[in-house]
Amino acid sequence: GLNQASGNATAILNYVQERMGQTNLEPLVQQGLIDCANLYQDAVDQVDDSIAALEADAFKDVRAWVEAALSDAVACQEAFTQHPNVDAKLTWNNGIFIRLCKNVLAANKQLAGMPR
Repeated sequence: GLNQASGNATAILNYVQERMGQTNLEPLVQQGLIDCANLYQDAVDQVDDSIAALEADAFKDVRAWVEAALSDAVACQEAFTQHPNVDAKLTWNNGIFIRLCKNVLAANKQLAGMPR
């Protein structure tokens, strides 16, 4: 779950940074990419922090970090859907990351309720 989310977030960040290098982007699209790059840099860090928290059985921290990463992904999605030239690949991969985060939150809730 978390490792897959981390890989997905890193791939999205790399894709966004690659797209930012294109010279033919409309200013609003360029700004959306900049926003998403910043958001996904945070998301990558947050998922990595949640992996460390999970290894320490710090389930509340896992929830906090994954919820923050999820919030960043939603903000990226919202920033991009406001632009007329929505990037279908980014939208698709962003949706996958959102689902992965939700799955991790559900699994984390189960783990937090288990006796140790």
